[in-house]
Amino acid sequence: MSQKKKVLVVLFAVMVLLASTVGLVGAFDVEPQAFTYLSTSGVTLEALGSGNLRLKGFTTASMNVSKIEVHLTLQRYNGSSWDNLGTYSNTEYNASRVDHSLVATVPTGYYYRLRGYHVVYNGITESTVSYTSATLAY
Repeated sequence: MSQKKKVLVVLFAVMVLLASTVGLVGAFDVEPQAFTYLSTSGVTLEALGSGNLRLKGFTTASMNVSKIEVHLTLQRYNGSSWDNLGTYSNTEYNASRVDHSLVATVPTGYYYRLRGYHVVYNGITESTVSYTSATLAY
């Protein structure tokens, strides 16, 4: 194999590896069927580089409700389980949607995921949980 072909093969392998570990990691959006008010919810986690992670989450209701919340818990994999690093929340009143987004700086070389806890209050309380896939902070 020529030197040029070897370089192209290596570059292709690096691109495949980066595409699988860098950037926006697939979010698990939850669309519950059994709720009266809670409509959709989800979380995303994006590696930005330099140890920065973008955390995003949302909760929606089928109509304006008395209170709607999203709680984002950043977790790090320790080799056998997930450790909670911090929880960030946002609440809206008399609304049908709440969003929260922030950038967190973390040590690189570890896998992280985001847990979302989504709550709607309107005479009754409805809640659900969502997670992202793991992403490597770089």
